[in-house]
Amino acid sequence: MKASLFLVPFLFIFQISLAQFSISADSIYVDVDAGEHYGTVDIQNDSIAGNILWIITTECEPENWTHYVMDIYIAYIPVVDSMGFELGANEQGFLSVFLLLPELPGQAKYTMEIWEEGDRENGKFVRFFFNGTDCEVTATEEQVHSEMSKVYPNPFSKSIFIDAKVNGNIEIIDVLGQLVYEKWNVQKGENEFFLPDLAHGYYLMVVRGENGKVVQQIPIVKY
Repeated sequence: MKASLFLVPFLFIFQISLAQFSISADSIYVDVDAGEHYGTVDIQNDSIAGNILWIITTECEPENWTHYVMDIYIAYIPVVDSMGFELGANEQGFLSVFLLLPELPGQAKYTMEIWEEGDRENGKFVRFFFNGTDCEVTATEEQVHSEMSKVYPNPFSKSIFIDAKVNGNIEIIDVLGQLVYEKWNVQKGENEFFLPDLAHGYYLMVVRGENGKVVQQIPIVKY
């Protein structure tokens, strides 16, 4: 970890209660040079088991801080009861972080999405918004009904499977935006990708239809 750590001026401490969720977080730090983002997050869930996905998006122009846009994908948590984790850009385990760092100005904005029931393809999730330097919170619930390809296991070690919903091509992109793997003419149904030589880290799997259009982007983690 580099020494040039900046404490984001709008350190936030928030507590939310919506439906059966209780969420709190504090002490979000950023290493501007290394592009690392970490802090402490506690999640409490009274009754829901299954896969829960968080997506946090930040656009920041706080005082004395570099302009960044960060998409931080926290990998699937198999079952959530009450947990607290220190998050690091290179940590592995229940919570893993995938981030992209284009430099763009913006206001402080955080979005957090949490699946409330069902699954990623057919379910309901709660979306939390944190806006402004005080990170005021609003929340909405949305229904999700879509035919999406599934990948598993995620994180993975050597092989990753995709239950494809369309015929087309698969691309894997690293955190620098470089294409590191490509598979053409992938057919609907279960497909295995054996990737023992892929470096450990965070990637984006891009699913393209036969017409070349992107139909899905899936964060994946190689450990």
